[in-house]
Order: sequence, then structure tokens, then C-alpha cells
Amino acid sequence: RDTALRQFARGSVLRYGAEIYRSQSGAELSGQMKIFRDGKVHFEGKPTPIARTAGSASVQYVGGITLGADMPPGEYVLQLIVSETSAKNKPRSTSQFVEFEIIG
Repeated sequence: RDTALRQFARGSVLRYGAEIYRSQSGAELSGQMKIFRDGKVHFEGKPTPIARTAGSASVQYVGGITLGADMPPGEYVLQLIVSETSAKNKPRSTSQFVEFEIIG
């Protein structure tokens, strides 16, 4: 399969990652992944803590999910949400998404 086309077979492992910049020092970061089909949530991962690397200007958020055999072929959207909680400021979050297709 050609992952550049974002086409995956059921049972494939879909790996994802993001680089987080300008997070506040001392703030707690968490990440969550959601998969949508036809505008509805098909799968929603639990928020998980994102570990920081000392001295790094950015933070990496990576993960993966096995695309279930029960997922019908078609168009899907993967959304990554990163939330930041700080004792000093209001909580804030950001998200990014990418479209992909399950074939055969």
C-alpha cells in the first residue's frame, strides 16, 4: 500500500505524530486521538499525558492504532488534540487533522 496516498487496509497499524512548540514551561500536556467517519466519532482515545524531554525546545506526541476489521472501507479523518494545563494560565488546546482512506 502507498502510505503517501493515505490508503490503508483494515488491520493495518496507523502511526501518527506531532511536534509541539511554545508550550509553557511547567505546564502539563495531554494528547488525545479521535477518528471520524461521515462527521461522527468512530473511535475516541482517552487523553494521555505527554512526557517532556529536558532541555528540548519542542515536545513530541506520537502513537498508533490498529485499524479494526469492523471499519468499513471509505473516507476517515484522524484528529490529534493537545491540551495544556498550567497553574498560572487558563487551559488551552489545539488540534490538527488528516484525512485517510480504508480500502478493501
